[in-house]
Amino acid sequence: MTTTTRTPDPNRRRLGFSRHRVATLAVVNLVLFTVAAVLIEAAYRGQWIDFHRADLIASNPPEALEPSSRPTILALGDSFTAGRDNWPGHLQDLLGPAIRVVNSAVGGSSIRQMRAVLDRRLRRFRPQWVICQVYTGNDLADLHHPRQTASVNPLRRLYWLATDRGLMSPWFFNTRLRLAADRLAPVYRLPAAERERIIREMEARPFSVGEYSPRSRTLLAADPTLISDQIAVAGEMTAAWTEYREDLAALMESCASHGARLTLVVVPHCTQVDPVYVERFTSLGARFPDPALLEIDEYPFMLRLRETAAGHPGVEVLNALPDLRKAESAGERLYFPNDPHLDHSGRQVLARIIMSAWKPR
Repeated sequence: MTTTTRTPDPNRRRLGFSRHRVATLAVVNLVLFTVAAVLIEAAYRGQWIDFHRADLIASNPPEALEPSSRPTILALGDSFTAGRDNWPGHLQDLLGPAIRVVNSAVGGSSIRQMRAVLDRRLRRFRPQWVICQVYTGNDLADLHHPRQTASVNPLRRLYWLATDRGLMSPWFFNTRLRLAADRLAPVYRLPAAERERIIREMEARPFSVGEYSPRSRTLLAADPTLISDQIAVAGEMTAAWTEYREDLAALMESCASHGARLTLVVVPHCTQVDPVYVERFTSLGARFPDPALLEIDEYPFMLRLRETAAGHPGVEVLNALPDLRKAESAGERLYFPNDPHLDHSGRQVLARIIMSAWKPR
């Protein structure tokens, strides 16, 4: 019998080692990514640093952020409040220099982000009055996005899944990336005056389904009854309300612990303000199973806010809907033609509505 001696193949050994090294590196990278993600999430939740310092600077004149002994109003909110040319700036003009208005709103934020940043802002500015802007149009949907998402791309579905599970770091990075992308647009490379002129021209264009806010069209494609469900706190929005109420109660308690009065200023969806917006959103694919719901001043979402506030002394709810309706019925358009946000006139009207609630201590 002849015995054959097999010579070890060095290439096979190297191949096996390479595969082992690749697998090890993959596991190490996964662990490092997970640890980094957990740390970033914890850092944002605890606000270890001021993650929204840039937003604060962008939304306020320098003197508003300096130490001051003046009575202070702190504004919280989303894109209906954020920015230098928004209602907090107009409110500052109405109140005059004896009162300081600090705009701490962040575009795209939800009640979760407002709650996360509030304590830091309360410690820094020591406000006597906190105004938290609430938006009927997407406050609940921000916590519980539509589940019928066949029309939504997979990446957005994954993002919605993460944020609906309560993760805040994906939202933070998404908003930073979107802001960076916006600033790379050609219009932002123009001088400020020219940029403002072009933006105003775009805002003045007539309503067009194709030019309307892509975010609104995406949400309506995913759930045509989303607006009605939020107003009525119905369907999938009932679960969202449970989460919203818990965060809102925590926000109220934070204000109370710092001795600050809190007013919830509720901005309605434009379809509640005037029939012309109902027609536009119907063209965009929205469905309103109960049209009469749009005509009610004290609608279910509003009533639930009032019920929650009733259990917290020093908290009041200001419904902007009746006064916005009056302004629209007088012939003044308050919302952009191709965006659900208040325009310049609408922001001024909202500032006057809030001014009427000002009760200095």
